[in-house]
Amino acid sequence: PAHVVSVAAPAAAARPRWARVNLLKTTVDEARHLLAHPPPEWGANITPIPFAESTPDQLIPELLRLPPVSHASHIHADHPAVASGLIVLQGRASCLPVAALNPPPHSVVLDCCAAPGNKTTMAAGRVGPKGHVIAFDRDPKRLELLKANAKRVGAEKVIEARVQDFLQVDPEEFGSVQSIVLDPSCSGTGTTGTRMDFLLPSFGKGRETGKGKRKRDEEEEEEKGGEG
Repeated sequence: PAHVVSVAAPAAAARPRWARVNLLKTTVDEARHLLAHPPPEWGANITPIPFAESTPDQLIPELLRLPPVSHASHIHADHPAVASGLIVLQGRASCLPVAALNPPPHSVVLDCCAAPGNKTTMAAGRVGPKGHVIAFDRDPKRLELLKANAKRVGAEKVIEARVQDFLQVDPEEFGSVQSIVLDPSCSGTGTTGTRMDFLLPSFGKGRETGKGKRKRDEEEEEEKGGEG
């Protein structure tokens, strides 16, 4: 509806863009320097992002607050830094679970419902090249997406992807595991303000409640093969 677009679009355009520095390929300082001084091989059309406009987050040091999409220098999926895996476009809410877990370097981590893999690759960056992240997802197609993301960020030797329902694994196999990432909702509660679904006139209409809703949710979950 027009009244929703008129309110939501300017608000969304004014929000900062978040990008996580891939610690397997670079450092926060190096990434900020590259964004501020794009190398010639990135092309002449890349607008520099000054240091003052790539601010590290106070809680998540490898997460950069960048100019919003309405800004001339905003970063996008085709940006060379993203395409090369130096940085990952990832929302702040999505980064919080791994940041809170804070797996130590060289440690072993399980990601229980991992695809498409943003939190998985973030965990890989935290444990480093000598660490190990075992990523589970029972949907083969979604797991292929995780593998592609892992390869793009240079984490294919750190991340071990398994097509398997985490609830069916044998705990005895993972005695060396020190940390577990379990975020089946994909941090959805942290993104409602960004999506602004509540502004839509249709929000809340026709939504099932009680046993009927629970049964439908269970059936949909079974069809999807898990969350990532």
